[in-house]
Amino acid sequence: MKEKRTWMYFLFIGGINILFCSGCSETTEYIVKADFIYFNNTNHAIELASSEIINPNDSFIISIETDGGKNITEESYVPPFPFNEGSTIKYDDIKCDFLEAGTKAGKGEGPAGIQNYDYKKISERYYEFTYYFTEEQFEQAENCN
Repeated sequence: MKEKRTWMYFLFIGGINILFCSGCSETTEYIVKADFIYFNNTNHAIELASSEIINPNDSFIISIETDGGKNITEESYVPPFPFNEGSTIKYDDIKCDFLEAGTKAGKGEGPAGIQNYDYKKISERYYEFTYYFTEEQFEQAENCN
């Protein structure tokens, strides 16, 4: 009888442990959002690698919604296509800016690097990033061939 009672205690304690730990190894995915806004503060039409054209003093928005982790910061984001390795930005088909990606994703030059954006936290896991194309960038771009 004593063995039966001891065995019942072990089963009871084991059952409680299973209930408490059943959620311990579960991976939870969270929705991560971002709005990437590109302002053309130049006097030139800008053509992106995606063939999108941003007219002078106009803007273009790319909205992203994807799965991600619980703790997201502005540095967790990577700029969207069309700003990846080897992308070209054309100014009126006169000048071209050839973007080089950095050694880490999202750490490149110009709009290819998240560090080059102004950002605003909208809510948990939702940010707004703003990038400004300037006349100075146009001047520094190379002639298109």
